[in-house]
Amino acid sequence: MIHRNSEDLAILPVQKLRLRSLLIEDFRGFGRFEIKNLGRVNLLVGTNNSGKTTILEAINILSANGDISSIWRTLRDRGEDVFIDREDSNSTPGREVDIRRLFRGHELEAGKTFKITSEGDSGVKSITAKIEDASSTDQQLLEPISRQIDSTEDILPPFSLSLMWRPGTGKEITIPLSTWGGFSIDMLSRASLRTNLVESIPVRMITTTSLTTDNISSSFEKIVLTPKEDLVIEAMRIIEPDIERIASTGSDRNRYGSRLSYRGGILVRIKGVKDRIPIGGLGDGIWRMLGLALAVVQTENGILLVDEIDTGLHHSIMEKMWQFLYECAKRFNVQIFATTHSWDCCHSLAVICREYVSEGSDVSINRIERGRDEAVGYSEREIIAVADRDIEVR
Repeated sequence: MIHRNSEDLAILPVQKLRLRSLLIEDFRGFGRFEIKNLGRVNLLVGTNNSGKTTILEAINILSANGDISSIWRTLRDRGEDVFIDREDSNSTPGREVDIRRLFRGHELEAGKTFKITSEGDSGVKSITAKIEDASSTDQQLLEPISRQIDSTEDILPPFSLSLMWRPGTGKEITIPLSTWGGFSIDMLSRASLRTNLVESIPVRMITTTSLTTDNISSSFEKIVLTPKEDLVIEAMRIIEPDIERIASTGSDRNRYGSRLSYRGGILVRIKGVKDRIPIGGLGDGIWRMLGLALAVVQTENGILLVDEIDTGLHHSIMEKMWQFLYECAKRFNVQIFATTHSWDCCHSLAVICREYVSEGSDVSINRIERGRDEAVGYSEREIIAVADRDIEVR
């Protein structure tokens, strides 16, 4: 664990939180949904398909601040894309994301909108997305494609997607949509070239499938021989106390010329064990803890989004996990949003509240229920109370 007590945390400079409240309108399955009284660490709980992951996606897109690739990644990571193999032999096949999935009702029609708004210590921020009839100005993005084929019947879009971040780029971003209701990575690149990006805050989103060997290895290589490496090792010792060092083998190919297998890019040295051990031999929990630790120490002054945070982790180490993440969040000014189905994960949050509530720990649990337009929030003192009485809040 990070060796710091509550007095150490009290002397840290006052840090602004990006989000104090969040309002979602007509985004995915939500008509209107609001979360209030957000803090430093925020845990979202609820049944399957209640919208917990959707809330993380909304925060991710809102925080992109004009980077439209955030929308592409959101749809791609959900598998909401399709490979288009056009019949015209002169056209180029490719993968498109289905933009309809972001709008309530999943229908593509002019006038449909979604809006995400937040209030934070630095003011109000929003993104508005709207489906519009394609205008003549949109064709500028399509000309390079149109010149390649004899007929553009399946290329010229009936609609376009307009995006406006406030504050942000200061102007509306327009992306033509194909008749399939999507846009390709090529179209995304062209639209990005016409967009004057402003500096965005660091945002990292961890899903159950995002902790790949390449991602972990490249992240670890950025902190080697820095104080952050020591913090990451401390996190891993929560699960395996005898870990002494870890090392990345990078993205090199093995002697057979193939890519390193899943979890093959990290080696671990264990006290009393002569040979280095591939991290994959230590179980799912150590890999998950490594990913969480790398993410929080590299999201300084930003937002960390974690879907199903307890995946692969035993309930017995939950309290120490939360302590580590909270202390790093304070140290690096990170705001954390995580989802869970686990009561153990909720219950273990009480340890932070008991230790730091007098210092204003800013920990919240928000229960998401279908049919409600506002999350049911639990403050630090309420989290302690429900944990002591073993009341379930999922």
